[in-house]
Amino acid sequence: MKRAVCLWGAVGAVALLSCASPNEPVPTDGRIVLRIVSGPTVATTRSDAPASTLAAATFDSVVVRVFRGGGSIVQETAKGVAMTDSIEVSLACIAESHKRVSVDLFDNRVMTYHGANTNVNVLANRRTDVAVDAYEFLVDTLEVSPMMVPDGSSCSLRWNAAAAATWYQVQSSPTSDFASIEWEQTVTDTVLDRQSPPGSHYFRVIPRTSFARGTAAGPEFTYVFGSSGSVTISGFNPAE
Repeated sequence: MKRAVCLWGAVGAVALLSCASPNEPVPTDGRIVLRIVSGPTVATTRSDAPASTLAAATFDSVVVRVFRGGGSIVQETAKGVAMTDSIEVSLACIAESHKRVSVDLFDNRVMTYHGANTNVNVLANRRTDVAVDAYEFLVDTLEVSPMMVPDGSSCSLRWNAAAAATWYQVQSSPTSDFASIEWEQTVTDTVLDRQSPPGSHYFRVIPRTSFARGTAAGPEFTYVFGSSGSVTISGFNPAE
């Protein structure tokens, strides 16, 4: 079971402070501020535990995104900074109701935690505390079996659940660099059977939410051979 980081103590919740800019007309302009202060980490066996309070040493950078209110997901502004013992991310935005604010936490350039508050009211000339819980957002155990599949049969894909993901984007390509996508499907489960045409196929899985696209797991390889049973393979890419 992966270690989940539960952030608490001196930091309190990862808090977004929304308030209007006093020098701008009302109610067009507001400001959202994310403050993070160093605090302790707690090891837990729960993979769905939130990073609701934050030790800066756990991550190396953070990206805060602000989305407009309304029915569509429209990013208004974003800002990323390197993690230190104490940081503040300040974003100017339109003062309006029902905004969304997301927080992406990175370790060595890989997004490992993600969270969002989907109902943030940014008011003119007023400051409101808004909590955002960030959960694990990493798929790192994609398995595809069997590696050799006869035409007309399916291979099975399995991967670990990412607590922050609301769905997964599963893709296959004839090459390991995914220069072209031959097939893709979105699913909410972590198991999928796929019947592919003869030839080489590489698979990857990407954790998704309406506000973020996580790091892809894969590629994993399978080869579908024809009904004659004859197989000719000149090599594998990657070799292993």
